[in-house]
Amino acid sequence: MKPTGIQIAGEFKGCSSDILNCPETLEQLINKAITDSGMMMVNIISHRFDPVGITVAAILSESHVVVHTYPEAEHASVDIYTCSFNPEPPRRLFEYLKRGLQARRIKHLEILRGDILDNKKTNLITTTAGNGFEIRYEIERMILSQKTDFQQMDIIDNAVFGRMLFLDNDLQIADSDAYIYNEAMIAPSRLLDKINRSLILGGGDGGIANQLLKESGTEITLIDIDPQVIQACKTHIPKVAGNAFENKRLKVINSDAEKFLQSVEKKYNAIFYDLSMHPEIFSVKNKKTYLTDLFRSLEKTLKSNGILSMQCCSAFDSETLEMINKIIPQFFQNVNYKEIFIPSFCEPWVFASARVNS
Repeated sequence: MKPTGIQIAGEFKGCSSDILNCPETLEQLINKAITDSGMMMVNIISHRFDPVGITVAAILSESHVVVHTYPEAEHASVDIYTCSFNPEPPRRLFEYLKRGLQARRIKHLEILRGDILDNKKTNLITTTAGNGFEIRYEIERMILSQKTDFQQMDIIDNAVFGRMLFLDNDLQIADSDAYIYNEAMIAPSRLLDKINRSLILGGGDGGIANQLLKESGTEITLIDIDPQVIQACKTHIPKVAGNAFENKRLKVINSDAEKFLQSVEKKYNAIFYDLSMHPEIFSVKNKKTYLTDLFRSLEKTLKSNGILSMQCCSAFDSETLEMINKIIPQFFQNVNYKEIFIPSFCEPWVFASARVNS
């Protein structure tokens, strides 16, 4: 028998969390989707993960369907494979699942399998940008590709943007325009007469710390959970960090930022938040709860009249921006937003600053 197949891989966003967290409902939905699509199910099993998330796997007479859910992120990953070159049954099944999971947005690929394996190109790295599009970067040279204890780390050379750092396929910094990003982050702190102590959350590439150390006599504490990222950036992207990690005024702590914030009181004049605004990547909390808890902790950690500076997200991410704009004023005043185009990001980025409520 000649190896042939069609694989549809999809990412469903904005799904019903209740459906995603109920194995019985998911099994019923998948069973009906298979039958209505004209295919035959042989067996189906599901597994619930602690604390959230479910995987359902159905064996078909034609091959398989697997759905893995992230209820906290309203996200489902779908894989449909049939050992046939007839695309219509798996396409019908895919559409049925999209409706059944109540997905508001989807991304998907159709892949030819068997003697042919198409839609796979090894000299590209793809990162998710604003809703509605993705960005692909050509890899001129792969410098490092490593699975750390916390995330996938890739460092590449690109002909236009130079040395680039990706974490879980999300672009962090490029040495060609890191100065634009770092300037946007530290600019609000210049409103302070003097900064005695600064806190950087994230920033493992060392860029923000490097710029701060050049401009002021502040003592800096940098919190980054992943020591392997810091070491890789020191070794492979030295243009960004400079000599920051060798400076005695910089103290590096490898810790979870949320746990660290819970352990300190008002101590810092300036806080630079350089972590993701998408907690579904690393937290079981939903976005609203996580961000509310985060800004409450940040307010408690800043001294009177202290400044918070943070990167928010793409200017096209209206959902996250709307949520941030509702939560920050509960804890801070004089909230300002600035939109700056970062060439390597290929899209405008939003930065925010605020002061502690009096």
